[in-house]
Amino acid sequence: MKPVSKIITASAAALSTLVLVAIASPAAQAGEYCRTDSSFMTSCSFSSLEQCQASASGRGGTCARDPLYKNPGSALAYQPKPARHAKPSAEQ
Repeated sequence: MKPVSKIITASAAALSTLVLVAIASPAAQAGEYCRTDSSFMTSCSFSSLEQCQASASGRGGTCARDPLYKNPGSALAYQPKPARHAKPSAEQ
């Protein structure tokens, strides 16, 4: 029975390590520009057009702005409508 308990312990330790690494790693962020190579693989990890073009240099491909990129600086703010106050009645 000892080998089974060692396997379970090792599996639990490996799973715990994997969970800790996944939690500690930063979230992936998409860039504003994408490069599409000749095999139609797309990489959207470039923050500037120049950075994308430098990556495509010598390897071919095209660079374009990511149409799905959401720029947090251009987000529309919510502006609530002004509250409507009831008209004062003539009886007052």
